[in-house]
Amino acid sequence: MKDVVVRFAPSPTGKVHIGNMRVAIFNYVFARHNKGRFLLRVEDTDLVRSTRESINALYDCMKWLGLDYDDEVMYQTEQREHHLECLKEMWKRGYIYGCDLNKKDLNFPAYFEIPYNCDDFDFVREVGFVKEKFEGDIKLNKSEITFICDGKEEKGALAGYKDLRIYNKQDKEIFYLKDVNELSSESFVEVGAISYIRREVCFKDMVRGEMHKSLDKMSNFVIARSDGSPVFHLANVVDDITQGVTHIIRGDDHIENTYKHLFLFHALGVKIPEYLHLPMIVNQEGKPYSKRDGDAYVGDFRDKGFLSESLLNYLMMIGYSCQGKMSREELIKTFDLKKVQKSAGQFDLMKLEKLNSKYLKEDDNIYQKIIDFDCSYSIYDGNYCKNVFEKMRGRFKTLLDVKKECEYYFNEDYEKDFVFKESCHLSEIKHVLKRFTMELEEGIYKTSSDIETLIRMLENAFNLDKYRLNQPIRYCISGRKEGISVQDTILLLGKDRVIERIKKEL
Repeated sequence: MKDVVVRFAPSPTGKVHIGNMRVAIFNYVFARHNKGRFLLRVEDTDLVRSTRESINALYDCMKWLGLDYDDEVMYQTEQREHHLECLKEMWKRGYIYGCDLNKKDLNFPAYFEIPYNCDDFDFVREVGFVKEKFEGDIKLNKSEITFICDGKEEKGALAGYKDLRIYNKQDKEIFYLKDVNELSSESFVEVGAISYIRREVCFKDMVRGEMHKSLDKMSNFVIARSDGSPVFHLANVVDDITQGVTHIIRGDDHIENTYKHLFLFHALGVKIPEYLHLPMIVNQEGKPYSKRDGDAYVGDFRDKGFLSESLLNYLMMIGYSCQGKMSREELIKTFDLKKVQKSAGQFDLMKLEKLNSKYLKEDDNIYQKIIDFDCSYSIYDGNYCKNVFEKMRGRFKTLLDVKKECEYYFNEDYEKDFVFKESCHLSEIKHVLKRFTMELEEGIYKTSSDIETLIRMLENAFNLDKYRLNQPIRYCISGRKEGISVQDTILLLGKDRVIERIKKEL
């Protein structure tokens, strides 16, 4: 693809949700794969909920994930005058009603009228004649049709009912819409049926293929509020035009908006961008993933010790056929639209933890990652920390696990598993443990193999089952039931500390 321009356009009204950031990641990877531009637009038109704190949090999350964008950030509030200029242009072309832009008092709100005569629009097609029963009253004007049944009103765009005919309960035609321009307000009571030519609005999604919606299921819609400020539909489309966006990649919750936006692009006389609607992130029940399902914000995962690389990788995997652990460069190089799935992707915390564990195991800079996450380790000898983290990294799912798994290496007052202590039966082999400390004090043990040989020798000397000493020694020096090998733990802690702890426990 040539000259690709995509954008990420979040509303800064709170914390950054992983669903939104996943959209940003797909836009970023798509742009970089196609040597295109990735733009950032802050849709801050909600003046009550949009805050500087939220905007800063957005920048912080994008920086953490390494999502560098091109060009200057566009703030939607700074485009208001241009939004109104485009509104006036559409009004001149007859697409807007509800206000008179010739008057100084604009008298908003403003509505976009889906054109009745739209057969020559590239995205509108006829699908056939329809006659259906309807019992109730009908009101018509040049832009809308209102169905009234059992005291309830349902409005729709008149454009959805081409060649409309209305019949009474005796199935006699009482109205035929020949020319919408000659139509004035009309009312019909005790209607029995209607007939019309059904038309569809359609577009081709880059992943889902052809998408369509019956025009008789659409209504005219507000594009400027009563205070004159643009609503999402107007601002979003105008800003896409201003930024020269060629491909719009967003969540499939925007599909309904897309049908409306096709008309706005046409009304402004510009080429309609390509669309790709990503499947939503859902929970175990298949419902949209939210805070009550667990951490839902990017900041939550950072605070819980997940690496930015693994979170980016995993969010890309949701709804995309990705081969497990892949670097940013690999994701960009191998990106393929055919791998984007149509169905919703389920968020699985265990899969993220497993992927994060792989990153931690293979990270060449694990020491610095841990120090950056928890600066308390900076007071210890750097080489000692590096040796501990290198040996223990296989037990980390997240950076939070470092403190839990490595506490006894740095803190003499570490928490012990007293239930495990009972199963070790220390009193029964107290004399063997004393002998073990004596051997450590007097001998030279430089390798893991040296220490294992010592332990096995003592088991033989005192007629103990093989590996019988492992658990008692482990408890005395770490208070834990599990960990890396006992001999590696001894080497990391050092002979003096190990001897002191065993003696203290005895």
